[in-house]
Amino acid sequence: MTEPKKQQNPSESKIQMKITEADRNIFRDEQKRRFQMEKRKRTQVILLICLLVAFVLAVMLPNGVLANNINLSPAWYVNQTKANIEELGNWLGGDTHSWMKYIVYRYLIVALVGAALAVSGTVYQGSFRNALASPTTLGVQTGGVLGGSIYILFFMKEGPAITTYLEVHEQLQQMNLLERYAQSFFILAGCLGTVALIVSLSKLAGRGKLSSLALILCGSVFSSVIGGVLELVQYYMLLRHTDDTKTTALRYMMMGTFDNTFTLEHLAMVGIPILAGITAMMVLRGKLNLLVFGEDEARSMGMRVEFTRNLMVGIVTALTAIVISFCGMIGFVGFIVPHMTRRITGSDFRYLMPASALMGALCMTIVYHVAGIVGYTSNINVMTSVVGGAIFLAMLIRFRSGRNADWA
Repeated sequence: MTEPKKQQNPSESKIQMKITEADRNIFRDEQKRRFQMEKRKRTQVILLICLLVAFVLAVMLPNGVLANNINLSPAWYVNQTKANIEELGNWLGGDTHSWMKYIVYRYLIVALVGAALAVSGTVYQGSFRNALASPTTLGVQTGGVLGGSIYILFFMKEGPAITTYLEVHEQLQQMNLLERYAQSFFILAGCLGTVALIVSLSKLAGRGKLSSLALILCGSVFSSVIGGVLELVQYYMLLRHTDDTKTTALRYMMMGTFDNTFTLEHLAMVGIPILAGITAMMVLRGKLNLLVFGEDEARSMGMRVEFTRNLMVGIVTALTAIVISFCGMIGFVGFIVPHMTRRITGSDFRYLMPASALMGALCMTIVYHVAGIVGYTSNINVMTSVVGGAIFLAMLIRFRSGRNADWA
């Protein structure tokens, strides 16, 4: 005879069902996490491909079409593109006298500057836990321009303005390493001093704690006051010496331009510090995920909050100073690019920061090429501000209309 089956206790059956459901939820969450990771990695690969395509097209396609009043036609456009491709092939084939190398070097600098500003904005927003923080809103760029203006007014040699590429190249060859970076030291001092001042004032307003509201208000007021003073100084110098070296240097620094960065020496002087700073931030980017929880929570996890924050802020401030030293003030890139990237990668800084660097390089390349088409590369700050402001308003209207209170 077969033994009768033991009847299962109903309570044990419910416990087993709960355990099974919990296992399913864990498996579902793990699958979702892996899917998000793969999606973020695919996003980075797509951004890299788009950057490479945009870079190649920007180099090959003709520039200055509208600025030179060229009678645009499909045949002319095709012939000019073909000539650029042939010249690029000649340079890659070993022709050292090809002018195409200057275009390639300049667009490499443009991409590096966009990546540096985007990474700087991402770190500022994460370190200070404020979605409005950026090199522009915190007054970092204005402080750098102030330091650079002090160098121009009191230490730069007077002389006729340098306008041609050959003159710029000859002047660079005559400088030693200290002379090449002298203005950069003043700009770095201005940037670091501004950050220290703004953070100190915000802590004073927050009674020892970092106040995000006071941080943005102090940065905005500082930028407005110093910016107004610098505008008066520039106006005074334009009245006295229109074509003087000091007047031209001050105007380029405040308007933002890549006209004076086109040689291999420029690429090395700009690229090496920027790549070193971005690499350091890629190593430290996981620390930002702890800072966004707050200082007390980060300390409870064993993090040295003040040291880590000061280190990261110091690195990205140095990146901003390098950009101002060679390309002048370029606004809105460090503010709007992290917001754009956060919409497609999320708030995890392990994925947000590399994606922001790629997005910043991509956007800067596109904006500069459009500025070259209309002949407005001598005031790139206006182009980035117009494009960045339009994108910001579009994002604001879209996400506010969707009743998304945490759109930033």
